[in-house]
Amino acid sequence: GGLAYQSIKLMAVTLTTTARRALAAYGGAQFWRRAQRIFATVSVRGLALVLKNRPFLGWARLELEIHRPYGVISPVGKNGSTSGILDGQDAALANDRDGTMVRRQDARSHFGWNRRLLWWDDLDMAYFANYAFWNYFTFPALLLNKSISWHEPTDGELIATFSDTIPTHCRTQHFYFSRETGLLSRLDYRVNIIGRFTRAAHVVVEHAIMNGVNVPALRRVTPRGPGGTPLPGMVLIEIRVHEFTVSFDETTNTPP
Repeated sequence: GGLAYQSIKLMAVTLTTTARRALAAYGGAQFWRRAQRIFATVSVRGLALVLKNRPFLGWARLELEIHRPYGVISPVGKNGSTSGILDGQDAALANDRDGTMVRRQDARSHFGWNRRLLWWDDLDMAYFANYAFWNYFTFPALLLNKSISWHEPTDGELIATFSDTIPTHCRTQHFYFSRETGLLSRLDYRVNIIGRFTRAAHVVVEHAIMNGVNVPALRRVTPRGPGGTPLPGMVLIEIRVHEFTVSFDETTNTPP
């Protein structure tokens, strides 16, 4: 509990063919080992937000630490002065005007068969949005994370098994990549805090180069139908990335 989460250490790992190709496509292992933070601006819409009575996010600002689950999203809701924070398993709200903070330890344990079936408050959203963005945007540093085990069933596919120290949608997730470029094309998972029945296909619609980094600039999450195929008619979440910067220390954004 508390907002004092230890950093996840990276280690030398044996990378599969698909993992090596993906790391190369997104800047290389050394780049992501030495990178410290991500700064991004995003817009998010979709049925999942409507179902939880949440406003869409327009040009929200993100700050993520790459080597531990920590993120800040501003604003997190309708109040433009309120930021949502994730620190490990905990969530918090910070009022940028008066500096006050509200904290919720072990935020995931609060989800269940209660009013969260109908609506989420700002602390719920702070937890969900930040852990989701941390998982999405810190890839491929996740390939170097000792708290995640990776298996390559076929060329172009990786199966990740997350430890329970990492807040994420579900413990086992499937990543699919282009065998030509190494770029991520799709990610399959269940969104367990919404419901174990929520089988999602997270499709990367387009990439863009932003500040020298190859970025999945448009992502679209839909339900998975029979056989695991995406059902594009129902958009649960759509994420548009407007800006994306990776920083390497406290003072400069210059890559090593």
